[in-house]
Amino acid sequence: INSALSFSSDVTTAQPIQTNADSGACYQGQTHGHEGFLVPRDQAQALIAKHESYKSVLFPFLVADDLLGQTDSLPTRFVIDFRKHELLSAQKFTELYGQIKERVYPDIKDRASEEEAKTGKPNGPRQNHLRTWWKFWRPRNELMDRLECLPRYIACARVTRRPIFEFISSAIHPNDAMQVFALADDYSFGILQSTIHWEWFTARCSTLKGDWRYTSDTVFDSFPWPQAPRKEAVARIVQ
Repeated sequence: INSALSFSSDVTTAQPIQTNADSGACYQGQTHGHEGFLVPRDQAQALIAKHESYKSVLFPFLVADDLLGQTDSLPTRFVIDFRKHELLSAQKFTELYGQIKERVYPDIKDRASEEEAKTGKPNGPRQNHLRTWWKFWRPRNELMDRLECLPRYIACARVTRRPIFEFISSAIHPNDAMQVFALADDYSFGILQSTIHWEWFTARCSTLKGDWRYTSDTVFDSFPWPQAPRKEAVARIVQ
């Protein structure tokens, strides 16, 4: 790496670092899979005011546009997340369950039927999803379990040409347009926000001939985090 912080070698040869890959720190956000899971913010807040229990399954839902262009304090939409609920317990949230039963279930059932007709097999991805149709297409359980143990996490837009990383409250669920780092400390934020990390990201993505898309495979797993930083260096990055 030269003094201009540009890479003079082909970074496609960079190998995954096992410590990074095993860290459980980098994830894609949740894929809800259907617009019927979404609720406008004003409506969601009114429902929570009316039914306090709804707060356990109705969450602000962060998308890239909110992070990059939204000046308000909350995402513009909430999402119905029955990740922890089986069908009978989901039905207790009457208004929310009614919305997804009316709007989500028919589409998921049709997609499952189309898949079975096309493949002739009863256990394709769409048919498996029909068995838990009230849950997201990709709920990202491992990520969400980790975020529940943190007061905040770090996120960036998964496809971006702007080096914007931000701390996000764990009360806000990340959409699949977000790359999520299950890290709450200032030092990790300093590393992710650093010029060298951004240069690594752009070099890897550009050389790999794709969009500037942040993924664990292309960027995070191979990024050379400082291995033995001195306390003074850590303090400067935190500051």
